[in-house]
Amino acid sequence: MSIFYIRASLALATFAFAFAPPPALATNANAHANNQSRTLAVSGNQIVLADDPLVIVRLTGLNVPGCEWSANPVYGRVPRSIKEAMENWHANVIRIPVSVTGWNGRLPDSAGPDGDGEKYKQWIDSFIQMVAEAGKYAVLDLHHYKQFDNPAYLDFWREAAVRYKNNPAVLFGILNEPHGTTWEIWRNGDGAGVTGHQQVVELIRDLGARNIIIAGGLDWAYDLTGIAGGFELIDQGSGGDLSKRGNGIVYDTHIYPWKGGRENWDAKVAAVRRRHPIFVGENGFDPSDKTQQQFAPDARHETWAPELFAWKNDGAAFGNLAHWAGWCFHNTATPVILRGSAAEFHDDAHYDYPPTEFWGVYVKKELETALGKNLLAGARVTCADAASDFANATDGDIRSLWECATAGPKMLTADLGKPRTFNRWIVRHYSSGEKLISQDSTMSAGAGRNTADFKLQTSMDGKTWKDAGTITGNTAGVTDRFIRQQTARHVRLIITKASAVDDIARIYEFSVYGN
Repeated sequence: MSIFYIRASLALATFAFAFAPPPALATNANAHANNQSRTLAVSGNQIVLADDPLVIVRLTGLNVPGCEWSANPVYGRVPRSIKEAMENWHANVIRIPVSVTGWNGRLPDSAGPDGDGEKYKQWIDSFIQMVAEAGKYAVLDLHHYKQFDNPAYLDFWREAAVRYKNNPAVLFGILNEPHGTTWEIWRNGDGAGVTGHQQVVELIRDLGARNIIIAGGLDWAYDLTGIAGGFELIDQGSGGDLSKRGNGIVYDTHIYPWKGGRENWDAKVAAVRRRHPIFVGENGFDPSDKTQQQFAPDARHETWAPELFAWKNDGAAFGNLAHWAGWCFHNTATPVILRGSAAEFHDDAHYDYPPTEFWGVYVKKELETALGKNLLAGARVTCADAASDFANATDGDIRSLWECATAGPKMLTADLGKPRTFNRWIVRHYSSGEKLISQDSTMSAGAGRNTADFKLQTSMDGKTWKDAGTITGNTAGVTDRFIRQQTARHVRLIITKASAVDDIARIYEFSVYGN
């Protein structure tokens, strides 16, 4: 919805900020050694782990803008906002809007030495790398509109599909908000300059990229009725080559107050949601939004936002939970999730990402709710190093740190009191309590002290243990993993390599969650 933040982009473009070039990255962004994300796939109307389809994954997160309009996405706080979104707002998916303007080096300061967009592409690489190291997911959103009537859009996917081919962390949002066309042209093109979504799917698959593809419907990506009416996309290569099919297709719907309430959403989306995974890639409420003022002036956040989240969470009606990313994790790109003036937003030393009362508070609460219940709250915990302040690791306070310097493996063990069922675990490491080093960095000063190698184990009797999750080479501040749903009375965290710099384990919080 770029019309809502043009004023912000124009304001930024008038400034000439000096900044360091992006970090040197591999040209193919698939090859980063610390990619902790696990490949996703579509199974029926669910998203699952490709290598363990019994693990259902729900993507809940935030849109972090800047790359689609800013001459300098770093100045737009993109890396710091991504870190905040993942570590303190509990987002496990970050939708990253991008533009062909920046990709092709036509935004100020976005071009490399040959006039192309290599500098811009390296910034995108670095943001995706942040997400991948945390084991979470990035939607690469081509943030353009209407239809595939611009050859540059296809050129973008020819390059981006290869650049991020089979990167476990990356999903492809192939066109932001289609509109003003027919379902026939949306799917199949018109043979006279407009390419269909089906042809774009086949282009991506012919290039060997199996990444999940996200496709928005009509009416600015709101209306999905055509998908249920005969215009469903087929995951295949050109010529109907099913041997080139990938990890599936998800359909995107964008819901704002001017789209009405649940009755309308059901009419436009329900039939597709029962058959396919649905990603509500944009949604939000903002009384200052001009479109909302024009078309939904009487909407009230006290009723609209709870109704929307109840609909997203209604698994009984649809057989799945809707995936979503709130728009927009910014202070001026409406509907805004964050409070604060431009000066406050750019004050790296003091800005703490306060939510707006009409939208941000709902988003933050729902991201916390999506975690489920922390089963370690109140559990009896013991530690191999009984003299350490190990209670800090399970006290629910993300500011209290457990440090353990005992030689060899370090271990926390929790008795849940009775068998409990859970499917997710989170560890907050040392750098989760820090800001990034600088405006142009994607790393925290203490990242080298993050826990490197560790595992989660479970047991029914406290004697016989089995591995439930293993992490090696971690560099991220927060580990957040879905696992196959299981029941156990005892869980333990075993640390086999404390960090990259010393043998001291430093953890702010260890938790397991059940829904």
